[in-house]
Amino acid sequence: MHRSVFFRILLWGALLVTSFLALTPGPVGQAIESSHVRHAIAFVFLPWLTMVAYPHFKARWVFLLYVMFGGLIEIVQLVMQVGRHGQWSDWFYDIGVTLMAVLAGLIVRAFVKYPSETGQEN
Repeated sequence: MHRSVFFRILLWGALLVTSFLALTPGPVGQAIESSHVRHAIAFVFLPWLTMVAYPHFKARWVFLLYVMFGGLIEIVQLVMQVGRHGQWSDWFYDIGVTLMAVLAGLIVRAFVKYPSETGQEN
């Protein structure tokens, strides 16, 4: 299996699991007790994985994508009324963590050669 295919499958699976856990009330949605740890895991791992799975995506778009994803999760939690509570402070935390993840991704990109979409290395 080509490396980018593996990382893309991993990314989409991680996005599904993250969305499920973020929007599921009760103990399943809080498998990790600390809110900050849950947010840090998601918003470090997902942007970094996106930058590896799709190396041609510009870093600023990856950052904006996850800023919007984090905001959307908080909005949905605010309107769900089933035990999950959206908090804007969580979203601001997500933004900071995402910024650090994207910067780390840029450092990795500077040292790793990725094949282009046509199969040639960049």
